Amino acid sequence: NTGAPPASGTSADTDNQHSQLPRADCLSFPDGTGMEATPLGCTLARRYWGIVGEAPTCRQVTQGAWAWSAVFISWVLRKAGLDEQQFLTGQSHSMYVVDARDGVLTRPAFRIEPVPALPRPGDIICSGRGRERYLEDVGEIGFGTTPMHCDIVVAVDPAARVVRAIGGNVQQSVSLEEIELGDSGRIDGVTNSHMPWVLVMRNNLQ
Repeated sequence: NTGAPPASGTSADTDNQHSQLPRADCLSFPDGTGMEATPLGCTLARRYWGIVGEAPTCRQVTQGAWAWSAVFISWVLRKAGLDEQQFLTGQSHSMYVVDARDGVLTRPAFRIEPVPALPRPGDIICSGRGRERYLEDVGEIGFGTTPMHCDIVVAVDPAARVVRAIGGNVQQSVSLEEIELGDSGRIDGVTNSHMPWVLVMRNNLQ
């Protein structure tokens, strides 16, 4: 996150604009870098935070303490119909990663598969970040304490050796990324140096 204030007006001004916009589940996140700072981007980021019972201001959603990539995935999966016995929402990616790793749910929608692995559409791919950027052991991930980033896989093209995945709070927006597969034809922790992937959350519902 940039930590910058909203692009136009004060936080209160943007919050007022937010209240006049249509329902967030009928909207698409605006294209471009830094769109969380726009009235529409703020509306959606706040809606994502609402899935875990939080209500940050527009100014807060542009700050690192309120990074919204994990609540974006939580919001998408809840809206896709997964219930609390399949997936528990979380303020950080490591919360639902540990849930899947430790088998805490009665009907889990995901299971953990370390890399190298070939994701499928509907899977979630995750990496460490910050101080845990080069995390290698899935067993070392702490619930809510290990900084991570995860994206939802939407397409896989083995012939082109790429995976396409969508993530929230990427360049302060919702972004589609192309991820190169490794020499083995699978995603790994070294081929994409900007994001050293460590695991795939394999979708059990397919």
